[in-house]
Amino acid sequence: GPSCHRRRGRERRHDGSGPDQLPAAAAAARTLLDGAAVRVTGVPSEMSEGELRELLCAHGHILSVTMERGAYSAGRTPKVARVVFDAVGSAQRAVDKMDGVSLRGTKLSFTIVD
Repeated sequence: GPSCHRRRGRERRHDGSGPDQLPAAAAAARTLLDGAAVRVTGVPSEMSEGELRELLCAHGHILSVTMERGAYSAGRTPKVARVVFDAVGSAQRAVDKMDGVSLRGTKLSFTIVD
């Protein structure tokens, strides 16, 4: 599929989803309060942070992807990751679309965290 790295720029698409369409500055401040972080469990052991970013970037702009290193010290155990989106709506969309999806033999679980 198309890579997400090209779509930087100012093309912020407002699809009118939800009642809380805030100005950018307010939305940015609100992100800090609400947290747009998603905890992902069941990430395949061989999957990299970059691959996870590619998988999820269709749902919104990702600020960071962090694998919790201690979570899979015992060989090929599924990893746990923290993905931070720039907007709560993006995080919620990723959870709605991806929670429970099976990937390479493990089931992904998505939860919004603060």
